Amino acid sequence: MATGQRMRRYKMGTSGGPRICYQDLLNPDTCPSKSSLCIQLIYLDPVPTKSGYQMYLLFLLIGLASAFAMPAKRSCAVQYPRLRSDPSKPLPYSISLRPGANPLGIGFTIPDSAAGPCSLMLSLPASVQGVARVNVVALDGPAPGALVGTTTFTAGGQATINSFACRPQMCYSLQVTGDQAVGFQEGGGWGVVMTYDC
Repeated sequence: MATGQRMRRYKMGTSGGPRICYQDLLNPDTCPSKSSLCIQLIYLDPVPTKSGYQMYLLFLLIGLASAFAMPAKRSCAVQYPRLRSDPSKPLPYSISLRPGANPLGIGFTIPDSAAGPCSLMLSLPASVQGVARVNVVALDGPAPGALVGTTTFTAGGQATINSFACRPQMCYSLQVTGDQAVGFQEGGGWGVVMTYDC
């Protein structure tokens, strides 16, 4: 680079909205972030011409367009379970898990086209009553009867219970461990769900 030339770097931050700074070759720490999108522009001292400013603006707009045109993260497909004791029961329905009660069987029907992994998730609203530790046991698949997770069901609870290779039918039982009970609604964005195609 010829004497008297400097480089400006316009940086679009990834948090807090777009922001711009510049980096001088004589002071490279003015834009230290390596995770931000940067555009490097060269200008000649002492002052850029009007056409030079227009060129800077053009490159800056191209960079902004590229940053905001990045595709959003794809959301997962969500499948709600059916009760094995009453498969035709429509969503939403209430679930009550109590100490000493028989395990509650649930089953998921997964499309053949589903891309794995299939993740068994828990998502409960703040209005849930009670709190309980719950064992989740596989009822089918490669290891029927295996404990695949133990999760606390409580108000606002969010957890990934476990992840598996997707199968057309995926069935599990829920059983309280301990002496506490919990009740929640399955459906409407809440409950125990299976996600895939993430």
